[in-house]
Amino acid sequence: MPTVEWAATELGTEPWTLLFDRGASVSEAGTKGWVVAGHEFDHPEPERFSSPCVGPIAFTREAFAKVGGFDERYEGWAYEDVDLWYSLQRDTPRAKPQTYLGTALIQFWHPQDHHDLTNANPNVPLFFETW
Repeated sequence: MPTVEWAATELGTEPWTLLFDRGASVSEAGTKGWVVAGHEFDHPEPERFSSPCVGPIAFTREAFAKVGGFDERYEGWAYEDVDLWYSLQRDTPRAKPQTYLGTALIQFWHPQDHHDLTNANPNVPLFFETW
């Protein structure tokens, strides 16, 4: 069952669902080998990591409204998605445990210059003050 169809089924009984229970990362060299002009080429196996992927999340309109949407104090990258997920868990808890299709989200390589997880990024202290 494709992920979107599965998520739609989940949202028939639950206010939100994470779409992937783990992720996989592809190196810069590996990313360049995945798809070129719509053609798939041989590529290395992604490096898998086990953690919930909170960025790709499906939720009902009602659940999103109940938590007040995204907290607009977050600017740019870092913790805005985790904050939303924490709010959904707190304010619209699921009736049953989270389930998954068993597929990993594959993240292609991209520059990470903007991935500052130090206190220099205003989102970092904001998140830890909030939660």
